[in-house]
This record gives sequence, C-alpha cells and structure tokens, in this order.
Amino acid sequence: MLFSIRNDDFESEKERNLYYKFFAGYFLNEHVQGLEMRLQAFCDLLSNCSRGGKNISQEPITLTPECAHVSFDNHG
Repeated sequence: MLFSIRNDDFESEKERNLYYKFFAGYFLNEHVQGLEMRLQAFCDLLSNCSRGGKNISQEPITLTPECAHVSFDNHG
C-alpha cells in the first residue's frame, strides 16, 4: 500500500482508484513494455526518501528491482 488509513483520515475512493489504475494498470504492470526502467526509477526515487518520524533516526529506504515484489491483491 502507498498510504495508511487512520480513523481521522479522509479516504477518497476515487483517489484510491486513480492510484490503483496508474500503478497497477501501467507503472508497475509487467505486461507493459519498459517495466524494468520504471521500477528502477521508482527504486531510485525511494532511495532519496527516509522512513521514520521526527524523533526516529532516519534510515534510507532500500529497494532494488531484483528484490521487489509488487502485489495489488490485498484481500483476506
């Protein structure tokens, strides 16, 4: 998931569907030519970000195309 839901957050179903269509339908779709380049660009983008809050030491997010697993089937 790209986002988490808190009780006080507003979730737009249309916005979620837009993200799903973009990421699942094109950007991370293995059937669309150029996935390796898009996935590498996504990994590079994440490597410039950090995880953690204000009081937590900043750790780089490390992801490589070789170890990435993408799934949009998150139903129980």
